[in-house]
Amino acid sequence: RILVQSICVRKAKSSPPAPPSPKSLGSRSEYRTMGKPSTTVMALLGVSSCCVLVGIILIIIAAVTGQQAVELEWLAEGVREKTFIVSNNGEAHCGFGIYIEADKDCQVAVLGMSVVGPPAAQTSPLGLPLVNMCGNNTIYKAGDTELHLAAHIVTDDYNDNVAPGEYRLTSSTKVWALDWCSEIEEYVNGILGALGLVVAAIILFIVSSILCCIACCVACNQQPRQPQTQPSGMVVGQPVGGNVVMGQPA
Repeated sequence: RILVQSICVRKAKSSPPAPPSPKSLGSRSEYRTMGKPSTTVMALLGVSSCCVLVGIILIIIAAVTGQQAVELEWLAEGVREKTFIVSNNGEAHCGFGIYIEADKDCQVAVLGMSVVGPPAAQTSPLGLPLVNMCGNNTIYKAGDTELHLAAHIVTDDYNDNVAPGEYRLTSSTKVWALDWCSEIEEYVNGILGALGLVVAAIILFIVSSILCCIACCVACNQQPRQPQTQPSGMVVGQPVGGNVVMGQPA
């Protein structure tokens, strides 16, 4: 009996383990999806990536818009004569700013200016629709040229209404000119437009983050269950009532 028991134990050790049952391996669909994201996850991640891409594009457009808003659009650059036309459209007008090179004598430059406007236009102490602004030392840029404000052409009548017509400026020095109302409107609209684009980009980034979180949750819930192998085989040499039972299943 001892000899038979020893031989059976050796055979049990040398025999290969029994293959797991089909139930323990799981279904074929679980193996097919193992390690591969589902269509839902891929769709969520795709939409999230598109939101990020659109947000980046909006940020770039906002930067360009803001840069254009702060740039000055000169009506005249380095001229000695210029005619400005003010239309009678019922809208308020801020007048025209006249600028000279920063290294020029402002008082002398203003004395060398002359403006002929419509009869209804206001006149300053200079006897012209022109106001001396030499006290302003702010430096402006027109390309590489540094400028400062020298004078302001008034386009209102004595009742503070717009005096439409032509305003002809002549100057002994080169001047640059801005339409103040137009510049203010363009600046405000450009900055507000850029801020709107930035807000839209931030919203897209938040949506993208939410979609990524949802995709992660869906992917975690779709993970296949780990197969639980059931022990199988033959127990060799189990004593039952003092006898060795050969080949009793577990």
